Amino acid sequence: MEEKIIDFEIPSYIADEIAEYIEDCKNGNCKYMKLENIKALIGLAVLNNRITKEQGDIIRKKYCNYK
Repeated sequence: MEEKIIDFEIPSYIADEIAEYIEDCKNGNCKYMKLENIKALIGLAVLNNRITKEQGDIIRKKYCNYK
């Protein structure tokens, strides 16, 4: 399966939350509420036209399924 390359800028407030979530998961401390917060931030970014709906879907698929 080919990995899609993200060719747009992820807003820093979303990127920071994703980085913290991934780091927490690597340390064995995944938090469901942090993941829900990331999804909410993506939704707000779409609503406020910071990113498109398609870009939001790409971010969700790529980063919100981290185990």
